[in-house]
Amino acid sequence: MSIKHFTDYIFHNGSHWNRVDLDNGLQLSIQGGMLNYCRPRQHGLRADQYTEWEVAVFKDGKMINPQCKSYEFSEGDNVFCYVPTLKVQELFEETNRLTKEEVERLGS
Repeated sequence: MSIKHFTDYIFHNGSHWNRVDLDNGLQLSIQGGMLNYCRPRQHGLRADQYTEWEVAVFKDGKMINPQCKSYEFSEGDNVFCYVPTLKVQELFEETNRLTKEEVERLGS
């Protein structure tokens, strides 16, 4: 996957934003809406209208802590809350760079 802005890979499918499938097997859930930890907390906005997002990383369908340097999880938490758009991009790029071997070690 060539790296563009994460908003080039997400679209709203009616109830939430689609997950982004990375080549290394991880999936990113980048959400914005009334029920998400994002700003503004509104439904129906374009991706460029959100300034902060709710983000989760999935491996084999399970939410995991990717142990990334670009953003810290709270202890015992696997959801990033109110993540600024710039940090979402950094997290997107960092998780996309993980090799399949590095991904295998995550969440073990």
